This record gives sequence, C-alpha cells and structure tokens, in this order.
Amino acid sequence: MGSSSIDYLKEDLLNVAEYIYQNEFSNCSILITGATGLLGFLCIKSLLVYQKKYCKNVSVYGLARNPQKVSDIFSEEELKSINIIYQDITAPLSDSLKFDYIIHTANPTTSKFFLTNPVEVIDSIYLGIKNILENALKSGTKGVVYLSSMEVFEIVEEKESRHSEKDLGYVDLQSTRSCYSEGKRLAELLCKSYVTEYNLPVRIARLAQTFGAGVQKSENRVFAQFLRSAIYGEDIVLHTKGQSFGNYCYTADVIRALFLLPKRGEAGDVFNIVNEDSTVSIAEMAQMVAHEFSNGKSKVIFDIPTDNVYGYAPDTKLKLSNEKMAGNQIIRW
Repeated sequence: MGSSSIDYLKEDLLNVAEYIYQNEFSNCSILITGATGLLGFLCIKSLLVYQKKYCKNVSVYGLARNPQKVSDIFSEEELKSINIIYQDITAPLSDSLKFDYIIHTANPTTSKFFLTNPVEVIDSIYLGIKNILENALKSGTKGVVYLSSMEVFEIVEEKESRHSEKDLGYVDLQSTRSCYSEGKRLAELLCKSYVTEYNLPVRIARLAQTFGAGVQKSENRVFAQFLRSAIYGEDIVLHTKGQSFGNYCYTADVIRALFLLPKRGEAGDVFNIVNEDSTVSIAEMAQMVAHEFSNGKSKVIFDIPTDNVYGYAPDTKLKLSNEKMAGNQIIRW
C-alpha cells in the first residue's frame, strides 16, 4: 500500500473505532476468524485502535493458519495485543477457548479454487461455521456474525426494484462452481437452525464485494485486477462479456456493519451489506477504471474463452437492496 492509502486506512480505523466505542465492547473477548483476510485483519486493527484510543479492556483473538501472513500483516507491537490461534477452521476449536463475541470471516475466495477443489470449498464453509457455532453454544457467546455472500442469490430475474434478502435466484447444482454459493446457503441455514433449536444469537451479513483502504497488493478480485492494469497503462482484459452487475461496499462501511450486528437486529436474521450507489456492470466498471486511472493508456479488451476456465460466477442482474439494514437503523450509508 502507498503512503496515501495508509493515511486513508488510519482515518478509516479511527472512524470504525468510534463506532465500536458507541456500541460498547469493553470488558469482553472477541474472536475474528480469517485474521489474515481483508475483512478479518481490518476488524482486528479496528479493535486495536479502539482499545488504544479509548483505553478499553477487550481481549482480541485472531484465528489464522499461516504465521508468515500474520507477521506480514501485523506489526510486532500489534501482535503483543492479539491472541493468535493457529489452526484450520475445519478443525473444532478447543473447549478451553471461550468468547463473548465472534465475527466469522474465514472463507475461500478464489474462483479457480472453486473449480479445482470443490470438496474442500464445501468442507471449509460448512465445517467452519459448524465449529464456530458449536464453540459459541458451549461458551454462552453473546453474539455471532456470519459473513455470507451475495453469491447465494446466484441467477436472479431482472426487475426494476432492487433485490431484497428474500429474492434468491436459481443455483445450478450440476455446476461445480456452485460449491461456493450452495455452501454459503447451507451455512446460512445452519445458522438459522442453531437460532431455532438452541436460541443462539447469530446474525448473517450477506456481503457485496468490498473495496477500499486496506486492500492488499495480492488482491485478485476483478476490481483490483482492473486497477492494476490501469495504473501500469496496460489494457484491461475481460474474460466474460461483463454483463453481470457488480455490487460493492467500502471496506470501512462493511466493518462498521459487522460490529453493529452482534448487538442489533433479530437473531437469525440476514442483512445485505451494500452501497446501492455502487452497483454497475462489470464492463461499465472496467470502462470507468480505464478512463479515470490510466491517463488514456488503457482500453478494455474482450478475450472470452469457450469454457469458464477462470471460474467466474454466472451472469446475473442482481442489484442488492440495503433497505433492511438502513430501515432497522443499524447503519447509515
């Protein structure tokens, strides 16, 4: 990240820390899974700023697999204030680990991996949330937030109004790539089942794609690929027609929502996390990035393979609604 990006990140972390302060998380323990992922590490860094700025007693736990990634993302000083648990999310958590709140961000995100390792994708989604819910049940956890995805909607019908949380579409179970979207649907149902059967306080955050300060250089989602191409004056190459709508939300807005949901909203409920003003087609986004960030050096080129070798999601006209989140006054966009 460049210096300007770091400045934006510091400002964002301070703003999120204020939200955490307003919702009072002192004298508690919080587990963030997926500690080295974008949202996981931003949640942890926000908690550290909250802890330092407001002198609050909060025990921060992060679950991760790779020690090298942990040391790359967090400074030695930061690590003094983080309890890192090194394990795979598919393994049960120790009964000795008890948390007041859990934000479960651990998740496979690479499209190609969905095609080559669908069994592992399903295992990581289902066993991951199963292990978290079991730990929360034994610990008497006060609030769990599960990070789902807008991909649970899959192929929806185009309509004039935006798509609410109930407007789910069609999932092709004969498509290997559906391991991700159907896995996420199963995870949401498991969360709801724990609420119904055990009265466990779980809320589901159905995320749009997130972008903003904190995105790492290794980020490989399409918006990051487009921006890298534009910065280096290279053509932006699309491997689809780019007709799908992209739904987006700024990183700091997402993190604020994640720290509000443990204490707001009905248990078992699901919320779209999206900025409605950021809904554009993939092709439109590519043209915008080429125009705004390449000084005229980049153009958009279509190179569409006959097979979906890149593992992209099927075309969809999904336009997410944030009405439920805003209507419950959980967050103001």
